[in-house]
Amino acid sequence: MAITLAPACGKVMLKVSCSCGALSYAGIFGDRKEAAKAARNIPFDPLMPHCKDPSCDEQGLRIIMLPKPPRLKLNHRQALLVLDLLGVHSFMTLRSDDLMGRVLIAMALNPQTDSRKDELFQRKTLERLHGIASYCQRYNVAVSWQ
Repeated sequence: MAITLAPACGKVMLKVSCSCGALSYAGIFGDRKEAAKAARNIPFDPLMPHCKDPSCDEQGLRIIMLPKPPRLKLNHRQALLVLDLLGVHSFMTLRSDDLMGRVLIAMALNPQTDSRKDELFQRKTLERLHGIASYCQRYNVAVSWQ
C-alpha cells in the first residue's frame, strides 16, 4: 500500500492575481472554474498601493497556474520511518510551518541508523520533505497524507 505526503490542495493549484503579478488574492484553487468564479467576486481596484503596472486597470485580474506541487510517495514501512523522523504519531494533516520546523529539527539531529542504506534514505527523504514544506509555506497550504 502506497502512502503519499503532499500539499493538501490537489494536483493543480491556481491563484488569482492582478496582471503585473504584484497583487495576489487570498485563496488557492483546485480548478480553473473555481478560480474564475472567485476572480469575478473580487472587487478589483487598479490603484491599490502595491500594484506596479498602470495597465492592470485595463487587463484586470488573471488566473495563474502555480508550479506542480511536490509529492513524496512511500510504502507503509517508509511512511512509518518518516513519521518517527518527524516526531508525529499518526497520519495527520500538518500546517506548513509545523512541517518545516519538524524537518529542520530532524535534519539538525541527524539520527544515527543501523545501515548506510537507511541513513541515505533518511537524508534524501528529509531533503524532499524540506522541498514540500517550502512549497507549502510559499503558497500557505497544509500538508496531508493521502
